[in-house]
Amino acid sequence: MVSVSLRAVPEALRGSVESLFSLLSVFAEDAVVPVAAIDIVAVLMTGGAALKKATQKQRQARKCLQQLLKGNVLRGSIETGVSAHDLVRDCAIRRVEEAREGGLCALQRAC
Repeated sequence: MVSVSLRAVPEALRGSVESLFSLLSVFAEDAVVPVAAIDIVAVLMTGGAALKKATQKQRQARKCLQQLLKGNVLRGSIETGVSAHDLVRDCAIRRVEEAREGGLCALQRAC
């Protein structure tokens, strides 16, 4: 279901949304994460030359969060913070483990 929800994201945002989704694996399951905390880790999002500056990545992260909320991948809101169900977080962890050398531990160190 998570993969289908991510594929429903507009093509122009899909790579950034998937990158942010993977970054959310560093947060504890069912914990409400303030958007300010996501802004901090947003600098680790992958992206093209247009997303080099931290402020641009934070702006892009907000757009991506809206897409994840709209697709019901995350719960909550931009104002109150977001959380992911433990099964959704497990999907994010699995994506990180497959895509990144060192897996979740390496991503946590980077954060």
